[in-house]
Amino acid sequence: MVKAFARSVQQGQMGGDHDQRLAWMVVLGTIPTGVVGLVLQGPLRSLFASPYAAACFLIVNGAIMFVGERLLQRQLAERAEVSVDTSYQRQAAVGAGSVRSSNTVRTRGPSGSDELEAGRYRDITQLSWRDATIVGLAQIGALFPGISRSGVTMVAGLMAGLTHEASARYTFLLATPIIGAAAALELPKLFDAGGRSILGYAVFGMVLAGIAAYFSVRYLMRYFESGRLYPFAYYCVGAGLLSLILLAA
Repeated sequence: MVKAFARSVQQGQMGGDHDQRLAWMVVLGTIPTGVVGLVLQGPLRSLFASPYAAACFLIVNGAIMFVGERLLQRQLAERAEVSVDTSYQRQAAVGAGSVRSSNTVRTRGPSGSDELEAGRYRDITQLSWRDATIVGLAQIGALFPGISRSGVTMVAGLMAGLTHEASARYTFLLATPIIGAAAALELPKLFDAGGRSILGYAVFGMVLAGIAAYFSVRYLMRYFESGRLYPFAYYCVGAGLLSLILLAA
């Protein structure tokens, strides 16, 4: 993607091929969060110091994922119903044969059962530039404590028309530049007089975080081939409520 982006700049065109378009979509999705994060860096940092705020936003995060998944499943059910009705009407018109609606794609998931995906985009680059930017805007929510960056961007991706798998892939791609930029902003502090004492711990933590991230992303990409957001929504709401109870006690 980095090579494709450099090639795109050199050629003076956006989206000349699949990789170039994907690279520019990641760039567009990153800009809103980067700008807001820099402008509101001070207030957001003080907000992160409040455990009450984190607990409340964790509940909000769970609600966003639950409502987003519920709306998506309702839309898919309605589209599938319309598709079936259209199919029956065409069958009645021709009198025989099996007719499939042109806007319906049927895929077989890992469980072996047919999953009806009506009008869902299989690839990120099928999104419009506008939709890619909107998904990027959703990433701004991650600047608030307790809001899952992956969760809110996945919901935005699903609402934009991506499948669960494609939406998860796009949200993990979006994570790379924004986390990298945040790390670059904080990295010099490790080499200050006060930061050298924790440099070894920071490096050790970085390695462990990298290993955990690799296996987490690998598992989640496989999970979202057929999985839904509901378990994560329940966990966030439960963890937020439990946190508020413990803080109040």
